[in-house]
Amino acid sequence: MKQMKKDIEKNKNEINALEQYSRRDCLEIKGVPHNNNECTDEIVIAVAKRLDITLKKENICVSHRLSQKKDQNTSSAPIIVKFASRKIKDEMFNNRSKSFKARVSEADAHKPRIYINESLTKANKKMFYQCLQFKRQNGFKFIWTRNGTILMKKNETSATIAVHNTADMMKHKISPSAEMS
Repeated sequence: MKQMKKDIEKNKNEINALEQYSRRDCLEIKGVPHNNNECTDEIVIAVAKRLDITLKKENICVSHRLSQKKDQNTSSAPIIVKFASRKIKDEMFNNRSKSFKARVSEADAHKPRIYINESLTKANKKMFYQCLQFKRQNGFKFIWTRNGTILMKKNETSATIAVHNTADMMKHKISPSAEMS
C-alpha cells in the first residue's frame, strides 16, 4: 500500500510536469477589461505594443478569455495566449515590468494595471500561493516563476531555491532562533 501511494504521487508529479511543459509557450494577461465583441488577439497585440514589442497575428496561435467561477466577475477574466514562438513569449514575459504601467490605450489610464504571468497548472498555482505565504512568514524577499518552475530567494545575495513541492520549501524554513543569531 505504501509503495502504491508513492507511485501515485510520482505519477501525479509527472503528469503535472508534462502539463506545465505543454504551457511553455503560454502567458496569462490579467487586468484587461472585457468588451463586447472584443478580439483577444488584438488585445494581446495592443499590450505587446505598450511593452515596445512588435507582435503580429501570425505570432499568436490562439488567445481567449479564461472562464471564471460563477461567483466571480467575468468582466475581468484573464486572457490566455499561446504564442507561435517561445522567443516571443519570453520577450513578452521579460518585459512584463513595463506592463504595470501599461494600459491597452491611453484612455484606460483609470483602469486596473495589466499583469503578465506564466500560465501555471492548477497544482503549480496552488504551490505558488503556498510559496507566497511561506515567503511572508519566513522573511524571503523574492518569488517568481521561470518556465513554470517556482523560484525563491531570501535576499539579493542568497542562493536561488527551486520549489517543486512543500518539502523543497520546508528545507529552507528559518527558525526564529536562527534569525536572532
